Amino acid sequence: MRGDAPGGLFFLPHGSYSPQPLSSASMSCCPTEILPVASDYVGTGAHVYVAGKPVKGGILYIPDIFGALPNAQHVCDLLANHGYLVVMPDFFPSNSAWPTSDFPPKDGFGGAPFQAFIGSLQYDRVKPVVEQGVAILRGLGATKIGAVGNCWGGKIALRANCDGLVSAAASPHPSFLTESDGAEAKGPICLLPSKDEDDALMQKVMAAASAHAAKNVHKRYDNMHHGFLAARSDWNNEENRAAANDALAVLVRFFDAAL
Repeated sequence: MRGDAPGGLFFLPHGSYSPQPLSSASMSCCPTEILPVASDYVGTGAHVYVAGKPVKGGILYIPDIFGALPNAQHVCDLLANHGYLVVMPDFFPSNSAWPTSDFPPKDGFGGAPFQAFIGSLQYDRVKPVVEQGVAILRGLGATKIGAVGNCWGGKIALRANCDGLVSAAASPHPSFLTESDGAEAKGPICLLPSKDEDDALMQKVMAAASAHAAKNVHKRYDNMHHGFLAARSDWNNEENRAAANDALAVLVRFFDAAL
């Protein structure tokens, strides 16, 4: 886990401990030269990325199908720079994100491997990970929480909003949305589609979320490809960088108003 977290305290009876200076003769913490023992044990704990502090609130971050790649961590850090505690839970344990080396999938998007992978990302299956992320945010002091989901994660962010797990949900270049994701929203939503998303569908989802129209945000990036703010974001490309920075600014303004 990366980020600031309080450390543990050990209490001893008064007067029972006197700090001793480190010996100038030996600065090693280990009075042995034995090496660590090799082990084939594979840990079962989650790999969670944490950035920032909850000055304004907390954001649950859901990456695209390629997982917690550096671009995902970059966006988490940028959001954190604006006063948010950002937590990206382990949605892909044991390196189970879709490999970039097999994209487009060699068996096709309709092939069994990719369809099985997408099936594993249904909301009911990943909801426990969402709940874990929300619990971490609350445990680290966030009282107001929103969610950002990319691609498939847009569906997850909006369903978490419908369930009341978060108070607002946003999605750059969302996938798998339906009108019900807007109609059942319990808080404001923000959609930032690219040229590759169905504009008519995006309009329908926004219209269905009219109960929160005062704080809803919808901005389309017709000059950008799907994933321009996620793993496919090329920060060395001037046009992509400008669009990504604009989208980030929109997200920050959205959460500033919605949380």
